[in-house]
Amino acid sequence: MFQASTTTKKTALNNSICDEEDNEIESGYEFQEDNLEPVTPDDLFDSNQATVSKETMQRYKSALLWLYKEKHKIEMSAETTKWLSSFVKGYKRIVAQKKQDGIMDVNEGTKPLSFSGHSSLALLLMKLQPTKKRYNIKQSLFGWPFQNTTWNLIARGGNVGKILLTHMDWSEDCMLINIPSHKGDEAGEGQGQQKHCYANPIKPEICIILSIAVMVFSKHRAKNDKFDSHLFSKDNVNHFGNLLRDILLDENLLPSTVDLGAARELIGPHSNRKGPSTYLLTLSNCLNAANIYLRAGWSIGNVQDRYIFSDVGGDQIVGRAVAGLPVNSQDFTVLPPHFTDLGLQRVLEIGWENLLEGFYDYPEAFRRVVPFFLASIVYHQDFLRQNLAKLHPLFDQRIFTQFVKLKDSTFQCACTALKEFVVTGHDECKFTGMRATGIPSHLIVAKQVHTLSERITHLENALLTQQNNCLLQLLNEIKAVPSQLCQLLLERFQVDGVAPLTRADMLEFAQQNNCLLMEKMTELLKQFHVQQVAVPASDEEPEQTLSVVNGTQNFRYFTWVGSLGRIVPVDFSFPSAPVKTIWDLWHFGKTSEGIRPYKLLADFHSDLRTKRDKELFSRAKKIMDMLDTEVHKHNYLPDGVADISELDLGTADTVFEKAFQGVFQHIAHGKKNKRPYEMNLNTLCNAVYKKAKNPTQPAPSEIYNCDHTNVTTNALDGLQGADILLEI
Repeated sequence: MFQASTTTKKTALNNSICDEEDNEIESGYEFQEDNLEPVTPDDLFDSNQATVSKETMQRYKSALLWLYKEKHKIEMSAETTKWLSSFVKGYKRIVAQKKQDGIMDVNEGTKPLSFSGHSSLALLLMKLQPTKKRYNIKQSLFGWPFQNTTWNLIARGGNVGKILLTHMDWSEDCMLINIPSHKGDEAGEGQGQQKHCYANPIKPEICIILSIAVMVFSKHRAKNDKFDSHLFSKDNVNHFGNLLRDILLDENLLPSTVDLGAARELIGPHSNRKGPSTYLLTLSNCLNAANIYLRAGWSIGNVQDRYIFSDVGGDQIVGRAVAGLPVNSQDFTVLPPHFTDLGLQRVLEIGWENLLEGFYDYPEAFRRVVPFFLASIVYHQDFLRQNLAKLHPLFDQRIFTQFVKLKDSTFQCACTALKEFVVTGHDECKFTGMRATGIPSHLIVAKQVHTLSERITHLENALLTQQNNCLLQLLNEIKAVPSQLCQLLLERFQVDGVAPLTRADMLEFAQQNNCLLMEKMTELLKQFHVQQVAVPASDEEPEQTLSVVNGTQNFRYFTWVGSLGRIVPVDFSFPSAPVKTIWDLWHFGKTSEGIRPYKLLADFHSDLRTKRDKELFSRAKKIMDMLDTEVHKHNYLPDGVADISELDLGTADTVFEKAFQGVFQHIAHGKKNKRPYEMNLNTLCNAVYKKAKNPTQPAPSEIYNCDHTNVTTNALDGLQGADILLEI
C-alpha cells in the first residue's frame, strides 16, 4: 500500500474517465510514482492522514481470493476468509470516521449521471461537428448510440461493446437485446439476460432505436464471411471514454451551466450505469427495485437465484421508464414509429437492397429489427436534417440520395416515398393492431378516467353549442318580424293611389344589382391579370415538371449568381467519406437533390469552388479510375452493360466488392485489413501515392489497422497540389 495525495481537478477527471468500469480509482486521488513510500499498518490506520478508499481495499480482498481460487486453484481456509471480511469491515469504519473529520473526500469513484445530464450529453453527441481538429463525424456516429445504449441497458461499456447483431431481435413494440453473460453472471446462468428497449419519439435525441438506426444505415459492412457481426467496433469502448473526457473538459462545447448531476471530475463512462438506476428509483412506485437490479445485473444476495426471477412484464416497465418516457402520463404508452401494411408493401416494391446495402447478409433476427430502424429514420427525417451535421454520412446513403420511381409515381428519395406510411400512437395502433407492452395497471385506470373525462367534456360542449344555436335562431326570428310586416303591408294596400312595390319588382331590382357587381368584379380581375384556371378532367394526366436532359430524368442544372448551367448547387461541398460512399455518389449522384453522378464534374471542373473540393475530387477520380480499370480488366459488368451507372444498386454493390478486393490486395501486397469497407478515401489515396513513389516499400500501416477516426481533409495538407490535381 502507498500513501495517496490530492490532485488537480483535471487529473482527477482523467482518473475517473480511465477507470475500468467497476474497478475505479478513487476520484480525487492518484498515486505519485515519484514518491512511493511504503506505509506500515500503523500508517494505514492513522486517523490523521488520507489513505486508500474502502472500495480499493475491497478490491484488494477480491484480488486475493481470485489469486487463490482461480490462479493457483487453492481453496482459502474459512478462518482466513472470515478474517479478511472482518478486516475490510473494520477498515470501512475507519474511512467513514476520516470522512466525518474531513481528512478524506466524501466522494469515491464516479458519480451517477442525472437524466437531464444524459439528455444533454446525448443531444451534444448527436450534434457533434468537427471543431478545431478535435472532433469528427465518426465520433458522433458511434458516440450517440453508445451513450443511449449504455443508459438504456444500465450496462457496463465492456458489455455494450460485445453486443452482436445476432443478440438483437424485435418483439411486439420493442427491441430485444440479449446479454449472454456479464461480470455478475459470468456463467450465463442468471436471470434478466433479455433486455426490452423502447423507442422515445417524444425526445428523439435519447431514443436508442433512432440512434442505432442512424449508425446502422450509415455504416458499410463487408459481406459473406467477412461480415462484421458486432454492433459496435471493438475499439469503440476505449474511444468513448476518451471522447467523454474531451467533452467534459471542453467548456466551449459543454458549458459549466449544464447540470450533469455531479461535478465534471466525478463523471465517467460508468456514470451511465449508476445514473439510470438512481433515476428509476426516484420514479413511481410501479417500478420494482428488484426489476431494476435484475436489468442492471446486480446481485441481490443469495436469494436472487432461488426466489427472485426476472419476468418479462417487469423488465418491460423498466425499459419504458429508462427510455425517458413519462411514467405518470399517457405518453408512457407511446408506440414506436412503424410501417402500415401498405408501407411494408411499398418497402418491398422499392427493394431492401436499394434501402440498406447488404440487407440479406444481416442475421435473420436482426432483419426483423431493420424495418423499425427505417421507420424511425423516416419518421424523424426532418429532426435529423435540422440537428445532424450537414456532412453526416447518413445523408450520403441511398435512402436519401437515390430517386425512387414506382409504377404510378416518382419521389425525391426513399424517405419521401415512405413518409406517409409511417405511423405511431398510444396504447393500440388502429392501422396495424400493434399494442403497447409494459404498461402498469395505474395507467390503464388513468386511461379509462381520461376517456370518461373526454366524453363528459364533449357532451358539455355539445349541449352548450345546441343552446347557443337555439338562442341565435330565436334572435333571427325576432329580427325578421319588422321586415315581414312591412312586406305584408306593401302586398295588400295602396297608399294615395300610388301603385305599391310588388315582390316581383324587388326581385328584379336585386338581380340587376347582382349583375352590376359581377361586371365590376370582372373588370377588377382583368386589371390585375387574374385568369380562371381550367380544371382538367379526371382522366387527364397532370403536367410533369421534371427537367429532361439528354433523355435522363431527375437531374437538373443549377443557377448561381450571374452564372447558369451549373451541375451542382452553389453551396456544394465534395464529401470526405468512405470509398463505398464515394463509389455510389460517383456513379449514381444524388438524384434526390437533382445532382448528376459526381464523375461528370470532370467536365464541369469550375463548379468546384474551393481548393479542398478540387483536391478531394482529384483523389476520388484517382481511386475510382483504379476501380473502373479493375472492373473492365476482369469483365465484372454483365453482358450488354457498358457503364456502371446503368446497373441497379444491388448489382453495383456486388461489382464494387470484387473490384475493391483486387485494388486493395494490389496496394497491400496481400495483407488483410480489419474493416476495409470503412476505409476513408483519403487513407486509401495516401497509400496509393506512397506506393507510387516507393514501389518496393510496404503499404503504410494505417490501411491495415483501419483506425480512421481522425482522418479528415487535413491529410491533404502534406501533398503538393501539382502532384495530385488533374489536368483539365
